[in-house]
Amino acid sequence: QIGAGTFNSDWEVGENGPGKLTITGDGTRLRINDDLKIGASGGGNGEVHLGIPGGTDAPEINIGSGTSVGAGMFILSANSLFVSGNDSGLYAAGGVQDEGYLTFGEGSVDDPAVMIIQDNARAYVRTLQNRGDAATLTIKDNGELHIQETLAAGAGGTVTSATKDSHWGRDNWAG
Repeated sequence: QIGAGTFNSDWEVGENGPGKLTITGDGTRLRINDDLKIGASGGGNGEVHLGIPGGTDAPEINIGSGTSVGAGMFILSANSLFVSGNDSGLYAAGGVQDEGYLTFGEGSVDDPAVMIIQDNARAYVRTLQNRGDAATLTIKDNGELHIQETLAAGAGGTVTSATKDSHWGRDNWAG
């Protein structure tokens, strides 16, 4: 736990105080059995940086369950790989991802949740969710976000504004 969290099986960064986790270097891997929570509690402020912006390293984070971003930032750069939903790889043995949510707005109302995927970084998640708080998701500079499934009607939040600027077949979304 970084920043005094409350759930023993989760990796918590800045849950109830400031916290920062930086992972860099080729072949560097972090595997978390349950959840990754970034500033997802009241009074928290967390940052997770995967890769060096503009760099060429390729670190990885693999999450067994899901990922929540509340009052904090999650920045993927430099050929990094982020998989939320199976801590042993992209897919479970049965051919599907387990859990695998990426949730924004976890915690206090209007937490400034920010995620940036850039510099050829790739993110694989099963579902993208918003709990109703303000959040910004930016995909740029050949970053990739792969969403495996969508939630059933009424099970998640909605996108209230989005812009699209296509570049080499990849879409840049903000909002």
